[in-house]
Amino acid sequence: MNIQLYIPKSTADDTASQTFVETLRESLQERDDVCLVSRDPDLIHVLGTRHESRRKAAQATQRLVPTLLTTLGQLTPWMSSRATMHALQKTTLTTLHVWSPTELQQTAKNQKVELIANAATTARISRKEMIDSIVGLYKEAIERHDNNIRKQLREQTSQATEPDQPIGTLMQETLYCQYRFRRGTLKLEHLNSLTRLLTQTDYDEDLFAEVLAKLQVQPFFTNAEQVMSEVCGLTEGFMPTPPADKHIAQQLRKLIGTSNL
Repeated sequence: MNIQLYIPKSTADDTASQTFVETLRESLQERDDVCLVSRDPDLIHVLGTRHESRRKAAQATQRLVPTLLTTLGQLTPWMSSRATMHALQKTTLTTLHVWSPTELQQTAKNQKVELIANAATTARISRKEMIDSIVGLYKEAIERHDNNIRKQLREQTSQATEPDQPIGTLMQETLYCQYRFRRGTLKLEHLNSLTRLLTQTDYDEDLFAEVLAKLQVQPFFTNAEQVMSEVCGLTEGFMPTPPADKHIAQQLRKLIGTSNL
């Protein structure tokens, strides 16, 4: 998992927050299943509830990036104003992480909230247990976000593709690859999945090309065809439209690590 940490300068004002942040960063750097990145993450972990943190979380949500926000204990009545609590309750997040039952009581009912104590301030949880639990939140948040995206894509394609179910499946996978491409997280496995569908599905190629144009996905798809022909074994007989080799294709090669082709 590629994880981006957003750490506001204000964390240095509080010892418990600073210790948590240092423990989190050091522990994640030691793990084999997490890679800390500065851009194009699978999930962004935002720390704190102040304005700059809420703004960062909102920006990530607008870009359709899964977001975990850790409150750093700032959601207690004695550390947070009513305005801050209200603003956080209105902030769209994939998951909200609090340290205490007191904070839990301040959250909105429609928010996905998890309670994991800060190992720096309690003996009820070890450092390893805390980090393992947080990484578990990462995985769950990414999977839940991905499922929501796929649900939205199914709804987007249903009216344009019914009653032709095979084309609906092809369009959903094409749109999913385009979504990943726009986020900068497209991987070779996603193009391999689309290639398998193109080669193993019995569908009307002319109708598929019409739907591609209708949903304005054709520029992405034709460039993806070119790259899939280079690295996924897609042959001309399974290409419903002529491939293109333009700027999008170059970006695709870079994302999946084949820019030398």
